[in-house]
Amino acid sequence: MINRYKVYRIVEYVKQSGFVYEVDELKEDIEGILANYGIIDLCDEEYDLLRAELLPLAEQFEFSEVLHLVAEHELNPISI
Repeated sequence: MINRYKVYRIVEYVKQSGFVYEVDELKEDIEGILANYGIIDLCDEEYDLLRAELLPLAEQFEFSEVLHLVAEHELNPISI
């Protein structure tokens, strides 16, 4: 059975700790990612809900990585 308050607390904890995983990583290994935060032994429904709740954080991380690469390229352009 899903404990929505527990899921909420986990999402808030992960946000405060910093989320540095990409969308593909989140979709493929939610259990491993959460284990890195010390979060284990959830039911399948809780993992599914957390996957959905953490998706915006994964998207935001990917976007920030792209911005970082663009900024780095602008500082050090490759000449052909």
